[in-house]
Amino acid sequence: MPTPRQLLDRLDSRHDELIRKLDELNAQIEQALAQVGKARGDMPRSVAVAPDPAVAERIVRQAA
Repeated sequence: MPTPRQLLDRLDSRHDELIRKLDELNAQIEQALAQVGKARGDMPRSVAVAPDPAVAERIVRQAA
């Protein structure tokens, strides 16, 4: 049976791993948001704020 210290060390190690994974996930989310922001910045304003893809497509067709 593990000692209290061993359990604490194991818990601390798992905590560090979870924090590392959360940091990686946060970096991926930030990268995705930056890409979406850039893509929206490249669109006409009316398309960038469209509530859904069908509306955005209709706006683009009407503008063409």
